[in-house]
Amino acid sequence: MLKVLSRITSPTTGRVTVRGRLASLLEVGTGFHPELTGRENVFLNGVILGMSRREIARKFDEIVAFAELERFLETPVKRYSSGMYVRLAFAVAAHLDADILLVDEVLAVGDAAFQRKSIGKMEEVAGSGRAVVFVSHNLGAVRALCSSVLLLEGGRRAFLGGVEEGLSRYEAGWGIEVVPLDRRAFHGNLKTGVEFTKIETWQHGSQTLVIDPTSEFEVIVRGRAERSFPSLEVNLGFSRDGVRLFSCHDAPRGTSMPEGTFSSRFELPAHLLRPGRWSIGLGAYRQGAEWKWNPEVAVIEVSEKWGGRTDERESGWVTVAFRAERSR
Repeated sequence: MLKVLSRITSPTTGRVTVRGRLASLLEVGTGFHPELTGRENVFLNGVILGMSRREIARKFDEIVAFAELERFLETPVKRYSSGMYVRLAFAVAAHLDADILLVDEVLAVGDAAFQRKSIGKMEEVAGSGRAVVFVSHNLGAVRALCSSVLLLEGGRRAFLGGVEEGLSRYEAGWGIEVVPLDRRAFHGNLKTGVEFTKIETWQHGSQTLVIDPTSEFEVIVRGRAERSFPSLEVNLGFSRDGVRLFSCHDAPRGTSMPEGTFSSRFELPAHLLRPGRWSIGLGAYRQGAEWKWNPEVAVIEVSEKWGGRTDERESGWVTVAFRAERSR
C-alpha cells in the first residue's frame, strides 16, 4: 500500500489521489547508490525525493547534523551499517518540506537514541500541520506519535478511528489467549509424558498482549501430565532478537509432578522488561537431563510507559534491582 501511495507501484484496480508534496521512507537505503559517498547520496536521494539542488545545499548541514555521520561523509555507503543507512535516509526525508511523510517500520534498524530522535522529528513535522503516515507494529511508538489508527486485515480496512480503540482491536486479534501448543514443535528428548495446552498473559485482572512495565504481570501455562514424574519443572524463557535474557521455573528441582492436568503461574515484577517486543519460550525439564523446549510460543509487547523510573542512563533489555555505594 505504501508503494502505491508513493507512486512506486501502480494499483491493479482503483486509484490513489495524493494532494500535496509527498516524501517516503520505506526501505533502508532506498535511492542510495552503494559506490557513492554519503555526501553524494544526500544530493542523489534529495533529488529523487523532489528537492532541488539549491534546496539540498541549503539544508545539507542540518541533514548531516541530524544523522550524526559527519566523520563518514566521504565514505562510500556500501561500507555503512544498516543503522548508518537509515540515519542518513531518514535525515534526508525528514528535511524535505513535504506535505505528507510516509514512514515504514524501517526505524527499528536504528539504535534507541536515534529512534527517539526520529519520533521527535516526526512529532515536529506533524505539529507543523503536515501529515505523517507511520506504519508500525510497535504499539508504544504508535501511542506516542499517532492521533488516529488505521487497522488493516487481509489488505482491507478493519478499523479507522481513535488510537486506544484501534490498538485494543489489534491486541484482540493477536491471539495469545489460546495458543495451539499441542501443534507446536518442541525440541528435546522428552518426547512424551507432558503436553502443554495453553499459555496466557494477565495484568490488572485481564488477559493482555501489551504489558504495562510499571506493574507486575503473570504468565499462566496449562497442560497435562500423562503419567506421574518424580521430578519435573516447567520453564519459561524471555528473549529479544533471538537472545534469551533470562529463564524461570515453577518449582525447585526435585519437585514431583502428579498425573493429570496442571497449571503453572509465573509472577513477573514491575520495571523488569524494557519496552519492545519479547518472545516467550516454554519447556519442561526432568531431573536426569530429559527436556523439551520451544523458544517462541507467544509474543508480547512491553509498552513505552515507564513511569517515574525513566532514566536515560539505563540501557539494555532488562532492569535489575541492585545496591551500590561509593567510598573514599
